[in-house]
Amino acid sequence: MKERFKKLYRFYDPLVDFTVYMMIPLVLYAKGLRLFMTRDELIALPTSPAHDMIFFGVWILMVFLFAAKFMRDEFAQKIWNRAASTFAYFVVFLPYVLVVLSGLFVKDIYLWFEAGGVAFVDSLDTPPPFPTAKDPADVRQFVMFYGVFETLIEIFTWSPVLFFAIYKFHRWRDT
Repeated sequence: MKERFKKLYRFYDPLVDFTVYMMIPLVLYAKGLRLFMTRDELIALPTSPAHDMIFFGVWILMVFLFAAKFMRDEFAQKIWNRAASTFAYFVVFLPYVLVVLSGLFVKDIYLWFEAGGVAFVDSLDTPPPFPTAKDPADVRQFVMFYGVFETLIEIFTWSPVLFFAIYKFHRWRDT
C-alpha cells in the first residue's frame, strides 16, 4: 500500500503545470469579458456550464495540490516552502500596493473614495443590482457588502493561481 503512495510524487509537478496552464486562459477569458462588455451585455450572454465546471474543477484540483504534502518529494517540498514564503510577502504587501496604485491610476476608484460611494454609484451607467431602498444608508450598506463579497471572490479565485505561479517560478529558477 505504501509503495503506491510513494510514486505519487511523479504526478505532482505535471498536475501543477496542468492546473496553471488550464486556469490562466479560463480566468483571462472571464476577466476579459468583464473588461470589454457592460453588465447588461454580460447578463444577456448565454452562460457556459462547461466553462464553469472546468474552472471549478481545476480550482479544486489546485486547492488539493496546495494541501497534498504526501504527493511532494523533498525537492518539491523545498520549492513549495520557498513559494509559501514568497506568497506570504505578497499577502502582506499587495493590499498596500493596490491601494496606492488604485488611488494614483484609477479615476473611478478615486471618485468612489472622494464621494463616499453614493455619488459614484449614481454616476455609473449600469450600477450593480441594488435593493429598492429609499434610505441612502441601506444603499451604502449594500454597496459595502457587494464590494467586500466581490473582493473575497477575487481573492479566492486568484490565490491558488498566484501561489502556483510563484511555485513554478521557483521551480524554473532551480532547474
